[in-house]
Amino acid sequence: MDLTMAEITWEPLSRLYLHPLNSRSEPPPAEIELLSESIRTAGLLQNLMGYADPEGGFADGTNLQSRRIGIVAGGRRLRALQLLHGDAGGDVEVPVLITFDAATAAEWAGTENTARAALNPADEVVAYRRMRAQGASPTAIARAFAVRERHVLGRLKLAELPDLALEALRAGQISIDQAGALTAAQSEDAMIEMIPRIIRSAGGYSSMSASQIRRELTLEAVPTSDRRAKFVGLETYTGRGGRIWADLFSEYTVLLDPKLLDELFAEKLEAARLQVAAEGWAEVHAFTGPVDYNLIHERYGARLQRTPCELPGPDAEELDELQARAEVEELGQEDLARMRDLETRAEGDYDDAARARATAFIRVGHQGEIVMEGAWLPREAPEAEAGSGAVITGKAETIPQNLRDDLRIIQTLALQTALLEKPELVLDLLAITLNADVWPWHRPLALSPTAQTLSPSKPDETHIDARLARAIPTDDRTGKADLTIALLSDVQSLGRKARNAAITAALVRTIHTAGSDFGKALAARLRVNPRNVWHPTAENYFKRLPMGMLDQIRDELLPHMADEAQRFRELKKAAKAAELHRIIHDADYREALALSRDQNAAIDRWLPPELRLPDAEGPAAIEEDAA
Repeated sequence: MDLTMAEITWEPLSRLYLHPLNSRSEPPPAEIELLSESIRTAGLLQNLMGYADPEGGFADGTNLQSRRIGIVAGGRRLRALQLLHGDAGGDVEVPVLITFDAATAAEWAGTENTARAALNPADEVVAYRRMRAQGASPTAIARAFAVRERHVLGRLKLAELPDLALEALRAGQISIDQAGALTAAQSEDAMIEMIPRIIRSAGGYSSMSASQIRRELTLEAVPTSDRRAKFVGLETYTGRGGRIWADLFSEYTVLLDPKLLDELFAEKLEAARLQVAAEGWAEVHAFTGPVDYNLIHERYGARLQRTPCELPGPDAEELDELQARAEVEELGQEDLARMRDLETRAEGDYDDAARARATAFIRVGHQGEIVMEGAWLPREAPEAEAGSGAVITGKAETIPQNLRDDLRIIQTLALQTALLEKPELVLDLLAITLNADVWPWHRPLALSPTAQTLSPSKPDETHIDARLARAIPTDDRTGKADLTIALLSDVQSLGRKARNAAITAALVRTIHTAGSDFGKALAARLRVNPRNVWHPTAENYFKRLPMGMLDQIRDELLPHMADEAQRFRELKKAAKAAELHRIIHDADYREALALSRDQNAAIDRWLPPELRLPDAEGPAAIEEDAA
């Protein structure tokens, strides 16, 4: 054996001693006991490092039976082995990396973590998991293995991985980062399904990254950077039972219960809306998503302006100074907050009398803060229209925003379907759109052109004319034709009638003002009936309404059965929605109620207030010249 080179050999435990170069402090006995138990259950996972010191008892190097090895790195493990094996240690052999050079031994003693053989992460996970099962804390495990506590926490995060994942990690088929990303899965089945995909990807052009694995395993999760999470706050979310998942490997944290988050977001936003309403506004509406300026311009009049406030001299000078600094440097948080406060004061406030007539709009900003988007005065409208369900009131007893959006889609679908039969009228609307000097949001047709969404989020009992089918957005980009002369020839070969029908359908797909006063009046003149394309069901409408509104609808549908009203009011929401669904759709149920022909006809005509149309102005129907 060449004794000039360092190599690992198996040495009897009885011939090992703690060398003076190992100057680490004496560890607490409890730590040695923990490490001893870990070695007993998991084995010795790392070799010791020793010095064949002639002055310490290493005799003639050729007499291997008489030599003693001084351990310069691995003192904790040596003590744990001695505690574990006691007097029987002479029969136990231990792997030791031995050097015969004093300088090398001294270097090992000072830099143990870099000199010793690296431990397979999978073996670390198993060892730490076993120690934790025996009651050891992460701090105790870190001390026992002489590693950082954060390192232990990271490995313990992997302790929940199935054996298949640990085997792949041990074999080098997946990386430690990929293994950490697997912990984002919400079930063991999801982990097991992902592992073969990761292994296969390693042999392809692009191996799955840890971030890609996390994204796929947490598609429905919400990152803490989301404005909803910032607005609600993690303490409130977890206090209501919300689950989070934190990746110790990348400090990536997500919320696992998006439905609960949305509920808490809606609750807090409603509380903020009521707080703003208490300032004296006629109405306050809170946007859960982006501000819909088209809706605002359709339903409200002039924007309410603040009455500017003249700041006192010192405050005005301070604001000028802060704004000048902000142009050339990045202000600190305190200075930035002060500048914004002064700017808000300088903008002034709203007149109390105007505030009492106006509708204010708020939203949640990207940092989770409430943003006052502005306020608008009401349009001048007849008193009869003041209570229309199409007007956003922002009061507690109102329909949810996603249902309101769906009803606006139904309005658009119904109007577009009716216009399919009026090609000359569509050309008239095109003339207005292309030539009239009106605001873009007042144009009858949304020309770029842009096809409008016609499939609501709850599409049951919604019927879309085949000629409008292409208006449904799709991500399929393979079906688009190239712009060629051959394509022009194909279009010309259709003939005038087919071409005009295609133009009509294409223009109809762009109509987007169904919810405006003009759109409603146009729909009334066309005698548009939304029930031709949509029917209210439990899923797409009734279950999405507040309880009180369900009672009102029942009274509208069955006004002659007042004696049954109290029974209906005592039902749970799902039962109420189911009964209203039966009234609308179940002919046998209606027959059992002994409804008259007129009562049945009234039910067949019934529409949500948002879809009802005003009386038509002008001719009862729009007549057209033959094309």
